[in-house]
Amino acid sequence: MPERPATNNWLKRTAEKRGGRSASRYAATVEQLDHLADEQSNSIGALLFHIGAVEVGYQAHTFFGRGLDADEMREWGSGIELGDAVRRDAQGHDLEYYFGRLERLRAPGTGKSR
Repeated sequence: MPERPATNNWLKRTAEKRGGRSASRYAATVEQLDHLADEQSNSIGALLFHIGAVEVGYQAHTFFGRGLDADEMREWGSGIELGDAVRRDAQGHDLEYYFGRLERLRAPGTGKSR
């Protein structure tokens, strides 16, 4: 399988198609990313965190035939299931934080070989 460039990820391509916006050009504030409509809802930040967590799990299972290891669970575990833990972990971050996390996990050579 050919190596894909680090910029070849869905989120970045989608942003570029919509006017070349990078995360820093989006108008979403930390308050908007953290907003909860009610006690049971998840914020936009929590959903972005969840996208990354599910992708890490998918990569571990598909490419390495395993579940998440202890390090991955520490970093991404709260995002696997949406709820109180991810609401806590996904508070106070700007959009650059979420885009950066997604971009790093999709960069070539960042996967584990276990």
